[in-house]
Amino acid sequence: DDYIKLFNREKSADESVVKVMATGFGGEDKLATALENARLHPVMNAKAKKLQDAQFAQWLDEGYGSLSVLTTVFKVEGANLAGASRSQKSIVKQFKAYYEREMRVPNVVEPRRS
Repeated sequence: DDYIKLFNREKSADESVVKVMATGFGGEDKLATALENARLHPVMNAKAKKLQDAQFAQWLDEGYGSLSVLTTVFKVEGANLAGASRSQKSIVKQFKAYYEREMRVPNVVEPRRS
């Protein structure tokens, strides 16, 4: 019980930091891109990953899925999803993995027997 309270408090604090940072960077999309770029640098990778996970948790709390991250956060038109940048696609791919992990989506495929 105490662990859950501590976890929720830390998660909430990280998400609050992400909201402030998103404002400072000029939007969630710009922060997401900056965190993605920061993860490419070994010195910054661990902290950037933690902040990226906090941003992903915020998106999950807001009910976003992979498609809504593209259309709502990155403002990619639904009719032009292929027009998303490589960076945007990478972020969405990582969010999808985070989403599946958090929602405990099974990724095991069992072959059918005929």
